[in-house]
Amino acid sequence: MGMGGMGMGGMGMGMGMGMSMNERSFMSALQASGINSAQLTLLLPRELVQNILVPRGMMMEIAQRSQSKIDLGPEGPQGMIQVTLSGQMVGNALASLLLQEKVIQWQQMQN
Repeated sequence: MGMGGMGMGGMGMGMGMGMSMNERSFMSALQASGINSAQLTLLLPRELVQNILVPRGMMMEIAQRSQSKIDLGPEGPQGMIQVTLSGQMVGNALASLLLQEKVIQWQQMQN
């Protein structure tokens, strides 16, 4: 179930400030190579994902904010579901942080 997949277009603004010409060239080549693309797989509570995050549009919002693609995978250990983040590393890190915040909020509501 894909939920994002838009590139990190605006994140490069300001890149190069304080960098030498060689550093800017290196960073441009690094971005062009796609080496900054990554996947990160998380295990999240199935109940949270299927009953709250997806139906309320929170997964889509996180995908849009982070510019990462979010895919739901198979169930993992009991009560957990695989969530795969794909995109640039910084976007995946942001998506992971936002999802972790949702898990903490959900856990606090359970107690």
